[in-house]
Amino acid sequence: MQSGPKTGGKMKLFKGKSMIAMLLPALLVTAGLSFYAVAVLWTRLGAEGNPLVVLNDVASLPSFWESLSFSLGVTAVSTVLSLGIGVAASKLLFGKKRSAGAGALFWIPMAVPHFVGAYLVIWFFSQSGWAASLTQQLGWIDNRTEFPILTNDTSGIGIVLSYVWKEVPFVVLMTAPVYLEMNNSVKHAVATLGGGSFRKFKDGEWPYLKAVTLETGVILFAFVFGAFEVPGLVGATRPEMIGVTIFEWYSGGNWEERPYAYAVSAWTGVVFIILSALLMWYTRRLRIRIWRGE
Repeated sequence: MQSGPKTGGKMKLFKGKSMIAMLLPALLVTAGLSFYAVAVLWTRLGAEGNPLVVLNDVASLPSFWESLSFSLGVTAVSTVLSLGIGVAASKLLFGKKRSAGAGALFWIPMAVPHFVGAYLVIWFFSQSGWAASLTQQLGWIDNRTEFPILTNDTSGIGIVLSYVWKEVPFVVLMTAPVYLEMNNSVKHAVATLGGGSFRKFKDGEWPYLKAVTLETGVILFAFVFGAFEVPGLVGATRPEMIGVTIFEWYSGGNWEERPYAYAVSAWTGVVFIILSALLMWYTRRLRIRIWRGE
């Protein structure tokens, strides 16, 4: 009998507060730590040398451009595959208001750390792994060395496999609520007018998925681009991901390369912050259009 007034009091307590006010303590802590990290980084760069000069020195290194191009390629492929497979899985599992329990298997990889996922990829797809042993036993190959090199390879296939296996469930997690709450009236109208599967997806589903898919894609791109543990375990010695290069600059015995790690890390963060701000502005416009029914 006494729970009603207490609940009503809590509702009144939060009703008069804006979302910004409730998030203000967390925002202050996050902003303070961010500014402190930037200040420390700028101080170190100032002690080591002018940041722009350091960045110019980095740009003169052929190994930097090799690492940058390799990282962009592997990251782009991993992100696009994860988004495509994840959206398709969300459509299959939740597109017809199916139970959320139908996608339980997709949540299992999310409980596995990335470095464990990388070891699983090595265990399955290396030339001494399970897949090579199975194909040899089936008589498809005579020796395990004939099995394609899919891990620690110069093409980054092992890195892509690791991230796709890990990130597809994250894409499902982000897009499944959109399918569960999606208004299917446009899709039904397209079907009535004779539109095929592609037109139904393009006109009836993509407008709702576009904002969250773009946001998820930027999150995945930023995470994969700057990661270290998976490329360090599954990648080749050369070429290497930019995260591995930064780690080697920082932890190597050549102290002249340590400012390179600071400079590349700082400018990478600046670029992704700008991209995130532009994306937030764009996706907000998309959501406003959806709310208005445009």
